[in-house]
Amino acid sequence: MRTLATSLVSLAVLTAPVSVHAQTSVVGGLAGRVTSVQLRERGEDSAERSGFLVGAYVDAVTPAPFLHVLAEASYVQRGGRLTLTGTEQPLGDVQADYLMVMVAPSLRFGVGPVALLGYAGPVLEFPLRTRSVAELGNLYATPNEQVFSVAAGAGLEGDLGSWIVRGEVRMVRQLSSAYANLDRDIKHKSTEILVRLGRPRRR
Repeated sequence: MRTLATSLVSLAVLTAPVSVHAQTSVVGGLAGRVTSVQLRERGEDSAERSGFLVGAYVDAVTPAPFLHVLAEASYVQRGGRLTLTGTEQPLGDVQADYLMVMVAPSLRFGVGPVALLGYAGPVLEFPLRTRSVAELGNLYATPNEQVFSVAAGAGLEGDLGSWIVRGEVRMVRQLSSAYANLDRDIKHKSTEILVRLGRPRRR
């Protein structure tokens, strides 16, 4: 994961021959890798499970040159790998698919030909589907209609011709339980490594 994160950041730096469009809103798409665990109240947390995300975003400028607003809608795979308590023996794999919606303030600072960015804000996640082995089906039969989460991310952004490319790492943690039919909370915590590719919006 660290190697991939380093590669994404290097890509943003090496492909930035000129200054970024700091005062222009950007519209584009994103894709990346997700590594998640399930945080289980009164039980062992799951092992990590890998998935992916894909979506669209708008990075809108504000009157303050260092402050932008990042809006995003993405399909994201969360979940975990469960094992028997106290052992490494696999019990089952759980994949929880969500529509993730986020609006967050974003701070940016120019560093030579690139921009350093960071953001944090609230997230709403709407369940699309949960897949697991039959033995675990009852545990995940009733997902909550929406899950409240928080996200924080950072990255580097630069120009690639007429495109804007950004390499980014972020953390997403669910604050409310993902499932309604249990006597315990189950939440997801994810690390996401992603690339955004967008074009400046002409005024």
